[in-house]
Amino acid sequence: MSLQPIRPRYAAAIIERTDNHVLITLPPETEQTRKWTFPRGLADPKESAEAALRRIVGEQLGIVVELVIGQPPLLCDIAGRSSEIRYFFCGVTSGDAKT
Repeated sequence: MSLQPIRPRYAAAIIERTDNHVLITLPPETEQTRKWTFPRGLADPKESAEAALRRIVGEQLGIVVELVIGQPPLLCDIAGRSSEIRYFFCGVTSGDAKT
């Protein structure tokens, strides 16, 4: 009996700033393609999407967010592989985003 490979799980943040604008980022790996995205990252295998998002936003932007509502997981193709991504609407509770 062979095990099916586990598809990668991503968490992404739609962050509304205090000035009522939505925060998007230009990840370092996409600077040449100028591909702006919502902050996102890969969840660890045993990490919930919520915990992953808090960790990812802290690492990438240096802020703490409040998760307001999460969307159901979406199946999509990321980097040529079938993946799952979950978007969360968030607000900043502390910190200023790194630039």
